[in-house]
Amino acid sequence: MTEVSLKKGCFIGQEVIARLDTYDKVQKLLVNLEVDHKFDGILPAALKDENGADAGVLTSVALNGHIGSVNALGVVRKGYLEDGRKLIVDGSTGKFNAIVKEL
Repeated sequence: MTEVSLKKGCFIGQEVIARLDTYDKVQKLLVNLEVDHKFDGILPAALKDENGADAGVLTSVALNGHIGSVNALGVVRKGYLEDGRKLIVDGSTGKFNAIVKEL
């Protein structure tokens, strides 16, 4: 998904954006996370993989009152972006699962 048109005229930051696009340097993306726990800890919270390696950061959490699920947003490293990937939220109130979903 492109939020900036690279075909339009000049804009502030154009050179930086063009360089990121050309060399595929974007290392993290904002993703939707499905969490299996009502989060009441301190944000941001660390996201880890099953081996404890840094996978990103949980940035926001919201209760979906219609279906009773908890949805969240996080900034996740490129290697963990596949839909359905299980990550572990390592927060101030304990650890619980977060599943990567397409935004």
